Amino acid sequence: MIADTTIHVIIPVYNAEEYIAQTMDSVLNQPYKNIHIVCVNDGSTDRSIDILCSYAQRYANVHVLQQENAGVSAARNTGIEYVLGGGTDDYLTFLDADDLWAKNASMCFMEDLADHPDCVAYRYVRCSEDLKKAAEAPGLAARELPGGKNSLWCHYDYPFGAVLYSCQFLKTYPVRFVDKLCYAEDSIFKFTCFYLAERIRLVDRVLYCYRINEASAMHKRKYGTDYMPPIIRGYLRTAEFLQPYENEQRGSSKFCNIMAGVHAMEMAEEHYRLFRSARSLEQFLQENPDIAESIRLLDRKDLSANHQQLYDQYHSSPLRFRLRCHLGGLKQEATDHLKKLPLIMNTQNKKRFPMPNEYL
Repeated sequence: MIADTTIHVIIPVYNAEEYIAQTMDSVLNQPYKNIHIVCVNDGSTDRSIDILCSYAQRYANVHVLQQENAGVSAARNTGIEYVLGGGTDDYLTFLDADDLWAKNASMCFMEDLADHPDCVAYRYVRCSEDLKKAAEAPGLAARELPGGKNSLWCHYDYPFGAVLYSCQFLKTYPVRFVDKLCYAEDSIFKFTCFYLAERIRLVDRVLYCYRINEASAMHKRKYGTDYMPPIIRGYLRTAEFLQPYENEQRGSSKFCNIMAGVHAMEMAEEHYRLFRSARSLEQFLQENPDIAESIRLLDRKDLSANHQQLYDQYHSSPLRFRLRCHLGGLKQEATDHLKKLPLIMNTQNKKRFPMPNEYL
């Protein structure tokens, strides 16, 4: 039994006064009570710190750390370092300051963690911003996997926060978030852990409620060369980190280089969708030879069917590729304008969240 096992929930907080109380309550109200919440206030300028301190005064299991604004990756790394000073049988997980845990989500923790797998992954559900409506929760076949490159996609398209990570595992393998990376940092972290893990357990239970917040960083992201380079370099850095851990069971860590090259091609696609010129992209690639090299080293046979199509279009006819992207950009602009119409917005929301939210 694991009655003494502590679950540490790391919450990076930046100007989240509107949501943070709901987020905290969703964890504090869980039936499994051996949970510690570590909030990392990343230089908030609103009332977030006051709300966090009020919780810390009322609950002994709430801890508040403060740092100057350094970004979500740095905030999560601060939380990891704080947590890893504790017991080796503990687990940690991550929760964004506008998301929540499903009610009674922790009921299975005792059973799920009893034999100490490296990573335990759960289901999630998308919720409307006011949390009243929900989408259908994607299914997840309950099973156990050995980790390595063949298990990387077993939890694909699920938030990395719907995973518990063994503290002993993170002490053995010092996986951290890529510094100053604000986008895709969560995917890179989860991929790295799943590659290094010896045992991954998938649990058919909804843990994580992902709030669709139009003001979040992801919904306000930039595109093309304004967005992709840090992600590409994040994968390249991860490839260097993982190379010493390659073995026969895990397989090659080449997937990091493949992901870098795929993102570089998608960067070019987004560049042209913004109606930018071939000359400016060529100049960017000349000034950033590591990113250009990540495309050049791609092997078509390593790609998914969709990315093989993108690869073929990119290499076979650059002019046709550019024109296709321009047309895609025009279509996207028209779609974005239509989505802003009240009638279209209401119809879209009904389609996205057709069910009453019974998870909270």
